[in-house]
Amino acid sequence: MKKLKLIKMKNRFKSKEKIFNCFKIATDEDTIKKMADGMSICRFGDGEFNLIFGKGIGFQPYSDLLSSRLKEILINQEANNNILISILKIFRRDFSNYNDFAFEFWKRYYRKNVIRISKIINKDMFYSSQVTRFYMDAKDKSVCDKNIENLKRIWKNKDLLIVEGCQTRMGVGNDLLKEAKSIKRILCPAENAFEKYQEILNSCLKQTKNCLVLIALGPTATVLAYDLSHQGYQALDIGHIDIEYEWYIKRAKEKIKIENKYINETGGYSGSLQIEDIDYKNSIIYNIE
Repeated sequence: MKKLKLIKMKNRFKSKEKIFNCFKIATDEDTIKKMADGMSICRFGDGEFNLIFGKGIGFQPYSDLLSSRLKEILINQEANNNILISILKIFRRDFSNYNDFAFEFWKRYYRKNVIRISKIINKDMFYSSQVTRFYMDAKDKSVCDKNIENLKRIWKNKDLLIVEGCQTRMGVGNDLLKEAKSIKRILCPAENAFEKYQEILNSCLKQTKNCLVLIALGPTATVLAYDLSHQGYQALDIGHIDIEYEWYIKRAKEKIKIENKYINETGGYSGSLQIEDIDYKNSIIYNIE
């Protein structure tokens, strides 16, 4: 009896996996190309799925509204050719370029979550949410050079509006955004940014639609990129790109702290709360506390 029950459970699991694997997930390269062509992107990682399923994450407490907005964006069938909805590329069951630690982590996550995620997804095509996570998890890091150069081309000679946590400081202390035409910043709370969502959105809507919006604000960025895209902006939920770039240029072997920047995965903020970077200070147009 127990053996028969186990067989049935395994068959149900395989059936769910088969259903989920009907969904296509574009490569990082194809996702970057779409972004370069003017598409916005909303990214769903493990944190966003946790919130959908009722669980808060370290820097973003659970919110009914945030959870419902994330689910709405994920499953919305409304045609919008300007937005890339992206999910974890592990759900195409491709674990070939993960280092040992990342392989074990994402394999466990896949096995635990594939069935319940498959129940709420009803799209045929997704893009890679890990497109800005190009370095630390990669086993073969030879592709990193190409990916980062292609990402940099997206904002080359562009007027940027950066919407970020007050301790994120994207591009400060490195050359990630060196070739941008100009940079303006809206600073938001480093934690629980969604509590200030309407104020953040209103501040963005005061800016010209000719700017490219880069958002590093956890799950709030997913919602903000979606809403701004519907208002005619190109908005990129760009996530941890600055930290990945810092680790990339340092050739870090593990996730390390970066001075004067907030990294939730290494314990939060490290360094001085005030920095003497004139260009950074001059770029701040709003500080939402």
